[in-house]
Amino acid sequence: MVAFYRLDHFHSINGHFLESNIGTFSSYNLAESCIDKLINKPGYNLYPRSNFVITKVILGNIHWEKGELVKAVIRSGSGGMCSIRYKDSMVNFDTKAGKSYSLIYDNSLFRILEN
Repeated sequence: MVAFYRLDHFHSINGHFLESNIGTFSSYNLAESCIDKLINKPGYNLYPRSNFVITKVILGNIHWEKGELVKAVIRSGSGGMCSIRYKDSMVNFDTKAGKSYSLIYDNSLFRILEN
């Protein structure tokens, strides 16, 4: 399977939760080295290293049929609440760090299975 690594930075200001996508990388080490370069830069130096999140994304874990989402597999990197929105449907569910979840979409409803 082909994979890439997505680097995000999460923080809150005045009660508002903010997420910044920093970029995608071909390896975990390249994403880590980007954190090393940013950690002391303005805007990032106010927050701990744990506010940077690297997520491994495996291509092919989203399944489509006739242009419609059928199934997606996601992996929780740090655990906590996950929100998925597709078309007019939204699902929120609690995750455990390191666990994978299959989301089955059928007739505007999500079904969630822990793998």
